[in-house]
Amino acid sequence: MRKYLLVTILIILICPNILFAEQKTIVKKSSKIGGYGALDFKGTIVDDKMGLLVGVSRAVIINHTFSIGGSYTTLSQGISILVDGTVRKLHMGYGGIEFGVILFPHVPVHAWIKVLLGAGSASYEFDALNRENFFLSEPCVQLEVNLAKNVRLSTGVGYRFVSGIDQLEGFSDKMMSGFIVEALIKVGVF
Repeated sequence: MRKYLLVTILIILICPNILFAEQKTIVKKSSKIGGYGALDFKGTIVDDKMGLLVGVSRAVIINHTFSIGGSYTTLSQGISILVDGTVRKLHMGYGGIEFGVILFPHVPVHAWIKVLLGAGSASYEFDALNRENFFLSEPCVQLEVNLAKNVRLSTGVGYRFVSGIDQLEGFSDKMMSGFIVEALIKVGVF
């Protein structure tokens, strides 16, 4: 009986320390939360043809170091492609969730490593029936310049990995995948 009484007393003494201990969280009370909106321009190659992608992105920045947000990009003009002896105009757009890590954010010129995970679609002009949806991953490394307190200019290179193109006439995953060169103007609270 004394043994049970001793165990009960120990539990009563220890439990409040466990139950009311401060919780550990990823974002601390003193964390700095910021964010930005950006206009994005990407040069890319699809089936050995140059194209200009234009898009928007926005993200939340935690402790000046980590970012999570979203992005959407589309071809500004279609890319002319020769398919079975006929020139057709390809249109493409994609978007998704972006995760990033900012290296040395307080230095005027610093690096930003990010990856876009998402989905998109591609089709030929005036042919909505021949539309193909795909998944993509687009890792990118950027060099960013702090132009002003709330304005950043980023340039970078990356690669678009596409998966799921199998029914769009004349195209494959390999033809839609490719290098990108991008420039962004970001406005926000960094």
